Amino acid sequence: MFKRFLIFILAFLLQINSFSQSDFYDTDTVREIRLYFYQSDWDYQLDSFYVVGDNDRILADLTIDGITYDSVGVRYKGFSSVSVNRVKNPFNIKLDYIIDGQDHQGIDKLKLSNVYQDPSFIREVLSYEISRKYMPSSKANFTNLYVNDTLWGLYTNVEAVNKSFLINHFDSKYNAFFKCNPENLNVQIGGSNSNLSNSHGTDSLNYEPYYSIESDYGWKDLYNLIDTLNNFPDSVEQVLNVDRTLWMHAINYSLINFDSYI
Repeated sequence: MFKRFLIFILAFLLQINSFSQSDFYDTDTVREIRLYFYQSDWDYQLDSFYVVGDNDRILADLTIDGITYDSVGVRYKGFSSVSVNRVKNPFNIKLDYIIDGQDHQGIDKLKLSNVYQDPSFIREVLSYEISRKYMPSSKANFTNLYVNDTLWGLYTNVEAVNKSFLINHFDSKYNAFFKCNPENLNVQIGGSNSNLSNSHGTDSLNYEPYYSIESDYGWKDLYNLIDTLNNFPDSVEQVLNVDRTLWMHAINYSLINFDSYI
């Protein structure tokens, strides 16, 4: 009996070790992620944050392939894939939200997509696999997500585009870095809140409803890009990698990226 117990423990430890040694986004591996929320009404709180446009987070404990992390910050992510009437919503999990420097294999943010409008469950992972052949793109694989020990479903586990991503692909984390973050988004064709319109003037405050700055500086660089696109198109190659941009649009249109430029 004791020998069987030892064999079980050794097998369990070997499994954890194999998980820790492999790439976190290895497509041959289905990860296991567990969230343990401190509040019983966690879903109501996250729904409320989403409705009012608040990016605040609530606390939870997180377990990744048997390794536990304390006090991570959780919020919903995405746009069209989120709904207060949907049980299975996508999550953005920040490991170092409270504990500075806390990460998993160097990763401090998890982005779990709920495979919205994809009965095949493979479109997002496959799309990233294809796009990485033509431009810097996130890695992605699958994970089974448990919430308070209840299986919430199979999710897509997508690498965050953050400063670590910039270092890996552009050799610097200090250049201008923005997230397109439009408020009160008009999704109709010809919507008036185009991020790339220069009708907002030169004051960076006028662009804050449309962009979230992730770097220490860069508003002048952003305005220079927008101004060049609108007023000096012959000089666009001085501020934009046109070839990669065209590839980005081609991939978005071909593979159907719901929340990208159309």
